[in-house]
Amino acid sequence: MTLSDSLSSFRQRFIIWLFPGALLIPLGGAICACMRNLLSVTVSQNFAMDLRQDVYVKIQRFSMKNIDDQFAGLRDE
Repeated sequence: MTLSDSLSSFRQRFIIWLFPGALLIPLGGAICACMRNLLSVTVSQNFAMDLRQDVYVKIQRFSMKNIDDQFAGLRDE
């Protein structure tokens, strides 16, 4: 076996190992991106749910007099 044969064999083994690695890196990135999107959707939905709940609780504490004094839109004066 000559030096050129061993280099050729090394290159073939290197290419054989490089090919799956070249596929796994983008696949790993895609999986991480999907998990990131799932996490951000979950966090934003929970934030909105907590905000709606807090507003509902605050409105429930208003007295009827307080609600009557509130207005939406422009007042005719």
